[in-house]
Amino acid sequence: CGSQNYLYPINAVPRMKCLIFLPVLAAAASVQSPVQKVVTMLKAMSEKGEAELQDEKVQYAKYAQWCESTKAEKSTAVDEATGKIEVLKADIAKAQTDAEVLAKDIEEHGAQIEKIGGEKTKAEEVRKKEAEDYAVEFKDYSESVDAIGRALETLEKQAGSHPQALIQLGTGRHAQEVRKLVALATPKAPAYDFQSGNITGMLKTLQDQFVTEKRELEKAETSKVH
Repeated sequence: CGSQNYLYPINAVPRMKCLIFLPVLAAAASVQSPVQKVVTMLKAMSEKGEAELQDEKVQYAKYAQWCESTKAEKSTAVDEATGKIEVLKADIAKAQTDAEVLAKDIEEHGAQIEKIGGEKTKAEEVRKKEAEDYAVEFKDYSESVDAIGRALETLEKQAGSHPQALIQLGTGRHAQEVRKLVALATPKAPAYDFQSGNITGMLKTLQDQFVTEKRELEKAETSKVH
């Protein structure tokens, strides 16, 4: 025993016990109880929730900023569109008013065109009649001037041959008037021994008058044509 006490001192026994139980205590400490597990799980969930909440706050801030920016843009666009709508409404109202005025003008112009068309038709009919009358009148003047010229030649060649000279006058309207004037100016003599100088002078005067009237007739016709 003395030797055992020498090998194993009395105060060494507790130390040995401590060394023996130390691994057991360490193993026991490493094993969590159910409550500790729940606490650990809740703590992890809390940390995860806080992280997700922070992420959501960041995302919300970005979304809120986007909403504000979009709201401002849309508000500006709406204001611009509203202004354009008002302008377009005013333009439409003006266009409707202009259309009504133009429709009235078109109606009036249509009536005027119809009236002018009728007047043109009448004017063309009148002008056609005037042209026909001019042609007849011009022909009568031309024939009368030529006939008087032939009658003067006959009077000059055959002095005193009054009936022959009258035959040269032809049958035109002016020729008939000349015959009447010649008949009034001719003295009643059975042998037609009148002074043919009076008749000749009168025929020349009438010839000059007809030539002048013929020119005036041509001038009037030219002005109507143009």
